Amino acid sequence: MYNNAMFPALTNSPRPITAGTRSALAWFFTCFLAATLILASFGAGAAWAKDYDFPLVDIDVTINDDGSFDFIETRTFDFDGDFSWAEYDLPIAGATDIEGFAVSEGSRIFGADPSGQPGTIQIDKSGERLYAKWFYRAGNEQRTFTISYRAQDAIQAYSDVGEFYWKIVGPEWDKGAGLVRATIHLPPGAEKTDVRAWGHGPLNGNIEIVDGRTVRLEVENLAPNTFVEARVTFPTALVANAETAYDGKGLPAILAEEEDRAADANRQRLLARTGNIAGILVPIVAAMISFFLWRRHGKEYSVGFDGRYFRELPAEYPPAIAGYLWGFGSIGMENITATLMDLGRRGHVTIEESEEVKTGFLRTKVVKDYVIHRQDGADDELFDFERRLLGFLFSKVGKADSVSIEDLKDYAQSHTSSFQKFLTAWKKSVKQTAKKHHLIEETGTKMMAVNIAISAIVMIFGVLLITQGMLGGIFALVAGGILAAFSPAFKRRSWRGALQYRQWRAFRRFLRDFSRLDEAPPSAVAIWEHYLVYAVTLGVAKEVIDQLKVAMPKDDPQWRGYRGPGWYHSAHGGSGIDGLNSLNTAFSSMTAATTSAMSSGSGGGGGFSGGGGGGGGGGGGGAG
Repeated sequence: MYNNAMFPALTNSPRPITAGTRSALAWFFTCFLAATLILASFGAGAAWAKDYDFPLVDIDVTINDDGSFDFIETRTFDFDGDFSWAEYDLPIAGATDIEGFAVSEGSRIFGADPSGQPGTIQIDKSGERLYAKWFYRAGNEQRTFTISYRAQDAIQAYSDVGEFYWKIVGPEWDKGAGLVRATIHLPPGAEKTDVRAWGHGPLNGNIEIVDGRTVRLEVENLAPNTFVEARVTFPTALVANAETAYDGKGLPAILAEEEDRAADANRQRLLARTGNIAGILVPIVAAMISFFLWRRHGKEYSVGFDGRYFRELPAEYPPAIAGYLWGFGSIGMENITATLMDLGRRGHVTIEESEEVKTGFLRTKVVKDYVIHRQDGADDELFDFERRLLGFLFSKVGKADSVSIEDLKDYAQSHTSSFQKFLTAWKKSVKQTAKKHHLIEETGTKMMAVNIAISAIVMIFGVLLITQGMLGGIFALVAGGILAAFSPAFKRRSWRGALQYRQWRAFRRFLRDFSRLDEAPPSAVAIWEHYLVYAVTLGVAKEVIDQLKVAMPKDDPQWRGYRGPGWYHSAHGGSGIDGLNSLNTAFSSMTAATTSAMSSGSGGGGGFSGGGGGGGGGGGGGAG
């Protein structure tokens, strides 16, 4: 019988230990390492793919007094793999014509030729677009090509200002650029105060009026399919010979339009800054709440026990309950083995070892099996999970009052659903019985669910920020994942459970080391047979059996000629103690077999505004 009265009245202690935290940290870093390795493997796989990008796009625009401008684009390709051609697609809208289109590399100019040979170019100008494709040979290197052309009648000349309005980079480039910079040169004759400039595109871009003849813009880390546009106004006298002239004033409408765009862009910047700050503050607040909850409900208790060895059973509950505490609420298959052995120790079953010699083509092997026989007459009361196990073995699997391990294997493999249903019910029954001992706190488990909910909210918030282009969302998403990873740390043992867990650990060390201790261990056979049952649950059965053969007192009559427990009948008589290890191995292989059978403005310069797109030029290109 198991007597729960053995537990003394234990007083709670305020000093917590850190074992639970260490376990959570180890679990998190294991997951982090696994995720890192997976991401590295993806990165390694991607490295083999043919690809290219643009480290630098440097553009020079010179506005002429006849209303045309000369456009020179120096674009650097970084090739990963072998490439043989590149293309450039340019809308003519915004100009009356594109003239003198050319591509060069250094001093070499690509000549028009339909052959497609390296060093040649094919140009097709039809309708409203100009398309060019040039040929070369490149592999795992950087190459820089210069694209040049003149845009005719592309400057709008109003009575008050001249206007340059052009997409420096078009929206049809499928690859982004590390750095885009452009310099716009005006004809002489203006002061810096006479010039206004606006940039359109990503909000991290910047445009600057250097002097009365120079405007510069720059964008870092330009995303794919994103245009960069410049709009510059200056005195009309600078383009006195322009063909495209208007009698009316253009600046008031331009200013009104750009003021609206600037206001909208600034609202977006403010929203982005607010979102980025929130993306950091929200996870921090969530982490503080989680830490507070962990301190109250998840931090392991201090129990005042620091002994290395514990030389007797910490508690008198069955081994499956000890396994529940040892596994922090989870029930392993080894607890079925321990329960059967404990039922044998208490007289409810006996286990008989048998051997069969099987001759194969190349060798002969001995196959062992174990037959479990049900016994009558034991007078102690069975727990629900013990009754369930016996009922399953002798009413569901076996015939009459006997069942073998092979029978159980066959049943599990041929009745997978039924066996799985039994295991689920059996583990649930063990947990229900274990909960009566108040070894694990339910509050900590509830707080674990609360922390997961907090983590989910932070991660969803992060995703929302990312969808709005706010980098703070990445921090929130990662922080939410880390918070979720720490959720198991909220689960904790009760004060009693923490004390007994540490005692079980010390008892396990005693079972491993007792043959090396100077003091004499307990000599009673019944005590060691009892200890052996718990050694199965604690995973040290083999060590205990090996040490027991060495440490058993040979001069003690009760050990002389010892053949193992009376409930275990070995096929080798005197080597019965070795058979116990074979029995544990057989149960382990059986559980493994059964488990396998269940088999994401004003125009004074400054930051870019969004919108835009009204300027000419643009287009895109690529390489292959």
